[in-house]
Order: sequence, then structure tokens, then C-alpha cells
Amino acid sequence: MNATGFKKKSLGAAYTDHGYKNLKRAVVEYKVFLERLSLRNVSMIDRHAMPAAKFKDPFFFNGSLDQRKELLKTLCNSANALKLTVNEVLWSENEYKVFFKWSIRLEKGMAGLEGVSEILFDHHYMIVAQDDYWDSASTVWAAHPLMRWLFNKGKKRIFQSI
Repeated sequence: MNATGFKKKSLGAAYTDHGYKNLKRAVVEYKVFLERLSLRNVSMIDRHAMPAAKFKDPFFFNGSLDQRKELLKTLCNSANALKLTVNEVLWSENEYKVFFKWSIRLEKGMAGLEGVSEILFDHHYMIVAQDDYWDSASTVWAAHPLMRWLFNKGKKRIFQSI
């Protein structure tokens, strides 16, 4: 166990090896999806998340899967060289919860944004909830007027349908 109280490699003893392998596979597949994110494959999130899944981040609270897709599309459209990297995966004592520590960069040579996602899977190893934690104002590029404009534009596109 690390300083945060989360295990890096294994889950609680009550969790079966078979269940752990299935969850581990689902986590690795979702990680690969995020790291290969592009405008062409945004819709592939359906393979990882339940239709009723809820997503939270600084853009919206209790957002739907469709809103998440729109946010990902906006992110892909606003970047010339999108690079999303999952730097670390932490396993919770709750057998179906994992944490991704990630970083994202929109342009080569530009400062990035770092954050953490708390992801809850169901017993079918599909995402039912994801909470993203990051502070856009804490980075140099997010405070830049052009980036602030891009974030606001994305926010407006997502909420116009609500």
C-alpha cells in the first residue's frame, strides 16, 4: 500500500483471481482507449461504459455518456497534437474502483494538464461512474486567453443541448 492508502498491484484478499483478471483487462482496455483517443474513435467509449454511466468533471456534474462523448470530441477538435497519458493506476479496496493518474497535452511543447480520475465499474466490468479531478486554472496553458476561449467554447457546445 502506498502513502495514499491505495494498492498499486493487487486488490483485497476477498476478491477472486478470476474477477481481478477481468477487471484488470477492462482497466487496461480503457487505458488504451484513452491513450489512443482521436476524433475517429470517440464513439468507442460505448465499449467501456454503460449507457446510463455518469461522468463528473469541472465542466459538468452528473453528465451523461453522450455529454462525455461531446466533451471528448471538443477536446480532439481543439488539439493539433493531442497526447493523453495514463501515468499510474491505483486500485481501491473497493474491488470495482480504480484511479487513473493522467496527463494531457494539446500541442507539442506546450505545458500540460494533470489530473486524477476515479472510475467505478459494475460487476460486468463496465464503467458506471467516472469523476475527474483537475484544476484548469493551475496550469500555464489553461490560463492563456486562447485556451480559456477553447474551454469555454467546448463548455457551450456541450450545454447547448441541455
